[in-house]
Amino acid sequence: MTTETPAAVLRAAAALLREAASHATPGPWRTHDTHLGGTGGHTATVLTDRENLTDTELIAWLPTMSNTPWDEARNAWRNAGWMALMDPSVGLALADWLESTALTVDAVAEKLQPDPAAHWIAPALAVARRVLGATEQADTETAPAADRDAELADLRAELDKLIRWHKEDGDQMAKMRKTIERLRAERIELIRQRDQIAMDTIKAMPAPADRAAIEALATEREKRGRYGDSSVTDRARELRAVLAAEAQQPTPAPAEETK
Repeated sequence: MTTETPAAVLRAAAALLREAASHATPGPWRTHDTHLGGTGGHTATVLTDRENLTDTELIAWLPTMSNTPWDEARNAWRNAGWMALMDPSVGLALADWLESTALTVDAVAEKLQPDPAAHWIAPALAVARRVLGATEQADTETAPAADRDAELADLRAELDKLIRWHKEDGDQMAKMRKTIERLRAERIELIRQRDQIAMDTIKAMPAPADRAAIEALATEREKRGRYGDSSVTDRARELRAVLAAEAQQPTPAPAEETK
């Protein structure tokens, strides 16, 4: 009985595959029917598949002594086909898959001890155990069921909390958007009212006789504004603006006397 973690089993099998593939003749491989002549008959062979035939190498020879080419009644040719299919490049691809699964197991293990029987781990572990020569399913180090259930409950609680926070944040954002839209509308209305008051003030220009009174009132408001009352200062500015606008109005020409 072993106590290795699932990730350790996967990595051990990947390392064994890489080592075996590195010592084997590089692929791709192909099958071939070789006739030995005389009484030797036809033989199933596995050869390297090379563009230049002079570079071809013999990988395996499975004698059948059959008098029929590619005699499928004898399983040697089927075995040869399987051997050609599983050349070293396939072993390297399997090693990559096992190592990738081991990385995923490590990432999941940071939050929850993965169960070797889980559907996403079991196929890779089955391959790894066969590569390592295990005849029975090895026991791996796992957390007790009660601990796993507790960790799952904690994870679910954290997820529920995140969902609730997300909803609350969304509600707050909606309220903030409504408040911002209301304040913008109020600001636009205040600007409109201010402009309207300014226009009404300009239209109601004071008579020249009132200029002295307005001048005195503006001066008095400016003095009061020095004590920090900004509203008084703003009113003084408005009065000054009225006087300035009135001063820019053209003075009507005096009517000519008739004789």
